[in-house]
Amino acid sequence: MKKWLIASGLTVGLVGSFPALVSAHVSVTPSESKTGAYETYTVKVPVEKESNTTKIVLKMPEGAKYVSYEPVAGFETTFDKTKNILTWKATGEGIKPGQFMRFSFISSNPEKSTTLKWDAFQYSEDGSIVEWTGDENSDTPHAETKITTSNAPKEDAHGNVAISQPDEKQEMAAWFLYTTLGISVLAIAMSLFTLFRKKK
Repeated sequence: MKKWLIASGLTVGLVGSFPALVSAHVSVTPSESKTGAYETYTVKVPVEKESNTTKIVLKMPEGAKYVSYEPVAGFETTFDKTKNILTWKATGEGIKPGQFMRFSFISSNPEKSTTLKWDAFQYSEDGSIVEWTGDENSDTPHAETKITTSNAPKEDAHGNVAISQPDEKQEMAAWFLYTTLGISVLAIAMSLFTLFRKKK
């Protein structure tokens, strides 16, 4: 009976710790976005090791175009246009064991449906590097974002929605509507004028 209880306890413990282990991976959100959109992506970096994380390098996927970043206290952010790499480097102690930090940036999505694969490299104070570049079944998977087609109005890098100009048919329809309405109002006004004039 005792052995059964111990085994059950271990099983529950392992199952309970599984989500924590999964969430400890470097991740990029959102996991889904729209084609052609200017998306704000966030990289979450937890520290699994007993050594501070001092640098994070993110390789921009093909089709994603870096726009700008959000400053993070304690880290210097740089973007290498030639290598298409975004880097956050600690100016102090970095991220300590048991902690995590978020790093956000804006990127424009590709115009066609695809899956963006975010390869990240986590540098530690002890000199080790964890390469988050594997598939979803590996111990060090990269994050993925599915890019799907959208009919919604697109925003630019400043968050402004582009308003499409009316085509020629729409303009003609609007002109006809307003002209007809104007003639109707004028006809009513003339009828009322004639009616009041006769009464006098």
